Amino acid sequence: MDFIYIQAPTYKKYTGDDDYELRPDHYRPELIDDTKKKLAENPTDVDHLNGYLPQGGLYIAEELLRRGMSVAILQDTTKKLYPKIDENVSSNTIAIGISTLSGDMLLHALDLAKYIRNKYPDIPIIWGGSHTTAVRDVTLKHELVDYIVWGEGELVLPQLLDAISTGKGLEKIKGIGYKKNGKLFITERSEYNSLDRIFDLPYHLIEDMHNYTRKMIIGGDRWLPMISSRGCPFRCTFCHNTSDVYPMRQLRFHTTENIIHNINKLVDNYDVDGIGFEDELTAYNDKRLVEICHALKEVKGDL
Repeated sequence: MDFIYIQAPTYKKYTGDDDYELRPDHYRPELIDDTKKKLAENPTDVDHLNGYLPQGGLYIAEELLRRGMSVAILQDTTKKLYPKIDENVSSNTIAIGISTLSGDMLLHALDLAKYIRNKYPDIPIIWGGSHTTAVRDVTLKHELVDYIVWGEGELVLPQLLDAISTGKGLEKIKGIGYKKNGKLFITERSEYNSLDRIFDLPYHLIEDMHNYTRKMIIGGDRWLPMISSRGCPFRCTFCHNTSDVYPMRQLRFHTTENIIHNINKLVDNYDVDGIGFEDELTAYNDKRLVEICHALKEVKGDL
């Protein structure tokens, strides 16, 4: 049973009326130069990816691999994703997932879903990500959406894929949305995944990891992002944490062993010299932060 996870691209097409912001402090110089060249050659369509590592896809893939499934993680510009989808679809493909934020990313996600629907009408399309979670009913009612996974998806998606492949009922699976007899059904929030283990993230599934490294102002030429915790104890009105995904204001932490394990993987395999934690609130727990800093002394290389 195969599953294809697609991270919708986040680049923005340049039309001549938009401000196309290039950030050489954050992205690799060769990517910036390539973008400038393409702008000069064709100012109406920039085929440039801004390089956000699909961390959610890595956690989902890690869980599916543990259960014996085959997984492909695809992320690129929309035009380049079309042939990559074709290369990965097989007779064993049970479903294709699309993860997206709102805004420009959503428009590209819709383009990709339309391509999949037209070329592979028998393969279900599962939507996930922050946009899907925030507006579940609006997302599910769209004709290019067969199922949704909302909230944290790595324990939910395997159950949904099993139900799709076996024809089992969906009503008892928490954290999903589906259609039946013309009606929409959205189930209650799923349980949180336990973070008390080492997650052996499959970075090898990411095509050309070096394209995701960033040069940061504070030093280092090859930074990669990482998540060390989930959730937030606060409730800012503008933030998605105000939703029912995290109703208990709960902050959960990955173990220090897990963090060091995956940092060492990045240092060994991709020669990174910096890690950027992309948590909601990395420094909330002083004791834990000090513990991580001490553990970083064990990391190989010059980090």
